[in-house]
Amino acid sequence: MRITKLCTIVGLIVAPAVALAQSSAEGYDLEIQQDNMIELNGGHMLNTVFRFGSSADKRTAKPGGGATFGIAYSRRLTTAVWLGGGVSFANIYNTYQSYASGPTVERVCESQMWSIPLFARFDVLKWLYLKPMVVFDIQGNNPDGRFLSNQTGVGLQAALGFDFALGKHWHIGLETRAGLTSLGAFRIRKADTYTSHQRFALFGETINLAFRF
Repeated sequence: MRITKLCTIVGLIVAPAVALAQSSAEGYDLEIQQDNMIELNGGHMLNTVFRFGSSADKRTAKPGGGATFGIAYSRRLTTAVWLGGGVSFANIYNTYQSYASGPTVERVCESQMWSIPLFARFDVLKWLYLKPMVVFDIQGNNPDGRFLSNQTGVGLQAALGFDFALGKHWHIGLETRAGLTSLGAFRIRKADTYTSHQRFALFGETINLAFRF
């Protein structure tokens, strides 16, 4: 009888201790700092033509939008700071009008933009971060130059993101971003005339899926 009681008492002491030890070990595994992150993102991009033409008798454009997706890699520098880069693609549409002095002609033009962002990510909270970016953007298609010219250059963007852990390695989040393309524009082909120079003001939301290791 005494042996049974002793075994029961030992069991009551050991079982919670083992459970606590396992729980602590699992918690420790989840808190191990993982310094590399690969991220896939996709979502919707809205855009407004920030500048289109330079005279009073100028062309106009209506805001448009489209889809965007990309991939990025970042490396942790400190507990709260990451440095990284990637590549993304946006396919957006705007409705352009001809010069005011002639017959009004509207045409929907497509802009295909490849972007190479270089960014720093600052983790403000465990689930909240800020991300300033310098972006090299390239318009890869060749639309009708009478309404729209290809633009290539360096722009600036900033993002606010929410990051939630799904497990030891996987994270999911939502990111909102805004910025201007081609603040410093330049030609990549001699045929690019830039007679209708424009900059896009971009606003986007993406869902991000990240793997940390």
